[in-house]
Amino acid sequence: LMGQDRAAEATVAFTRALELDPTRAAAWVRLAAAQRALGATEAAIDAYRKAVAIRPDLADAHFALGNTLASLGRHAEAAASFQAALAARPKFAAAANNLGIALGNFGRVEAGMAELRRAIALKPDHAGAHNNLGNALASLGRTEEAIVAFKKAIELTPTRADLHSNLGDRKSTRLNSS
Repeated sequence: LMGQDRAAEATVAFTRALELDPTRAAAWVRLAAAQRALGATEAAIDAYRKAVAIRPDLADAHFALGNTLASLGRHAEAAASFQAALAARPKFAAAANNLGIALGNFGRVEAGMAELRRAIALKPDHAGAHNNLGNALASLGRTEEAIVAFKKAIELTPTRADLHSNLGDRKSTRLNSS
């Protein structure tokens, strides 16, 4: 049902499945995804939480919960979910990247950069992590290091306009401070 873009119908089906067997963590995850597609974000958060309460080892569910919380600006809660995803799957580069972003968004920029570097160590071709590291470095006024990070992101994904824009912003900052 989800593949046919019928989130409302999927929600009904997953709800019925969970009425019959509320211990099905995968059904809670799918229900959460359908609810999120419908804009029922708080219901989705509740469903993701039920899934990870049943199966704390579901790294993807922790990750999805973290992304949902981050979309609401609830960065500290999102960080905890990304940490749980990494506890369940230590080599989860996307979770390390998103943890780095979440930490930076609530003022823990240095800790965030450590997670972004972890993401890069796990997946050196993760252009987003290089870009996010560049943004974190730039926020600390470390322009030269930020430029290096943005250049690496562009090397990996040369067609992303936002990466070129970030590099241009840093280069203009460097020129204006000279």
